Amino acid sequence: MSTQSSKNSQNNKSSPNSKSNSNKLTLVDEIIDNASALPLEYQDCILEIAKGMAFTRKHLSKQQEETSEQRTA
Repeated sequence: MSTQSSKNSQNNKSSPNSKSNSNKLTLVDEIIDNASALPLEYQDCILEIAKGMAFTRKHLSKQQEETSEQRTA
């Protein structure tokens, strides 16, 4: 883990109100820091994995919203 990522992790622990938003940024920063040291072919693979994760999150969130709407209706 890089020094900046470590500092970001420590900052997240001290501010619980912004924890979820900060964790997202810290994770992204950590991925970028570590991926920048890899060859381009691997960076491309990591980008595709990140896109897949974003796609999955989007659709799971959408499905969860639809389920909660059905319960309230």
